[in-house]
Amino acid sequence: MGRGGVRGGRAGAAGSGARAATLRDVARVAGVSHQTVSRYLRHNGGLKPATVAAIAAAIEQLDYRPNLIARSMRTRRSGRLAILLPGAADWNPGRLIGAAVRAAHEAGFTVEVLSVEGGQDARADRARELAASGQVEGILAFTPLPADLLGAYAGTQIFASADYDDRMRTIGGLADGAPVEQLVTRLAELGHRRFAHVTGRLSYASARSRREVFVQTVERLGLEVVLVHEGDWTPASGREAIEALARLSPRAPRATAVVAANDVVAAAAIRAASERGWRVPDDLSITGWDDHVVGALLSPALTTVDADYERIGADAVARLIAAVRGDEPPATAGAPVHRVIWRESTGPAPAP
Repeated sequence: MGRGGVRGGRAGAAGSGARAATLRDVARVAGVSHQTVSRYLRHNGGLKPATVAAIAAAIEQLDYRPNLIARSMRTRRSGRLAILLPGAADWNPGRLIGAAVRAAHEAGFTVEVLSVEGGQDARADRARELAASGQVEGILAFTPLPADLLGAYAGTQIFASADYDDRMRTIGGLADGAPVEQLVTRLAELGHRRFAHVTGRLSYASARSRREVFVQTVERLGLEVVLVHEGDWTPASGREAIEALARLSPRAPRATAVVAANDVVAAAAIRAASERGWRVPDDLSITGWDDHVVGALLSPALTTVDADYERIGADAVARLIAAVRGDEPPATAGAPVHRVIWRESTGPAPAP
């Protein structure tokens, strides 16, 4: 039977209370065996892309919903959510995902976290498959999805966070370099006049924003930018920056404050400075970013910037669940995403 005939039959059946489509109906329309459809619904993999597309189209055409449990039969609800992540990420989103999963569990949902290889198109295809299967009530992506997928798609709510790009690199509010202004301003109040900055990899919006805020703040306060060292988030960046400062002034650091791209870079800078006999913070104040757990254990403990990943993860899930339940979306929290944590690696500028 052609697609038009099936669609017409379904429309007429819907008005007369006829039975819902079955797995075998899906198999017949897709031109595959019912075992193949069952395999697709279990996400066992190994199916050809053409087969996956044919089954997904048949499920959507027939408005098929698998009988997962008795509650699903009564309410069309599975009590399940899915979180989609890119297969290759440049950052470990453990805190973010942990908070999202906890928030879902507290709301009574189970969660499946899926890592999808490929770019946005691959994640979009996976989202369509999940939505068409009816096995989840909502799908949360922390990376972009096509606009036509967002909202209600095949009876499933799909929400994409606006905090990360395709490789889980921060964008939007998470990439805001504003805390650098707080760091520089406070260090200036402590008497620092000569500053250096070790950037992250400049393909990241966050690294570019921090560099821009650093330069603008130092210049606005009438201070001196001694060095902007282009780094790549690695410990080597911190060591190379200290070596560059040493070339400018071998006996004592010409800059008295270093704003590092992250805590790993800052830790390497502290080590390299110590090896040169430069004391932190007596000769050189150093700051990091990310509030890595080791930062508080260093000697001296590291001044850093923390991001509230837990709140971001929980808020994203709360918005998805509100859409699933037909509730008003929760108000966006007004508290800043970032906060500066002042520790022992920063202090007053050394006497001239």
